[in-house]
Amino acid sequence: MVCVDIATPCFFTKIWSDDFVRSIKPTDWELIRQYKVGLYYVIAHFTATATYMSDKFLTSHTPVTLIRAGTIQPMIKEAEKAKWLTCSQFFGTMPNHRYIVAKDADHRVWEKIPQLVIEEVVNLYQQVGRK
Repeated sequence: MVCVDIATPCFFTKIWSDDFVRSIKPTDWELIRQYKVGLYYVIAHFTATATYMSDKFLTSHTPVTLIRAGTIQPMIKEAEKAKWLTCSQFFGTMPNHRYIVAKDADHRVWEKIPQLVIEEVVNLYQQVGRK
């Protein structure tokens, strides 16, 4: 499995998600709903998703490549960045996992550095195919 700048359950807890959703102003909610419908529904279900994922973990039995964006998303506050990085690195460096930082890329790594994502998908297919 290749994961690109994912939300790990270690960081995106129910409490964090609740706080984040509450921080969105009503006028911003309306703009998001109007102009970014997909994002609107992701955020509207953020807490439910965090709750569901809280006890779901990919173990070392599943080969995983985690590609983390070099530029941390603006929704992560300065005081939270160390935890975000620790959670991402912990997941990405587990046995049978690979951790890559896409320098100079934001959350949309697949748009900024598509070749990196393609290469990692191919590498993982080859790795799984040899087993």
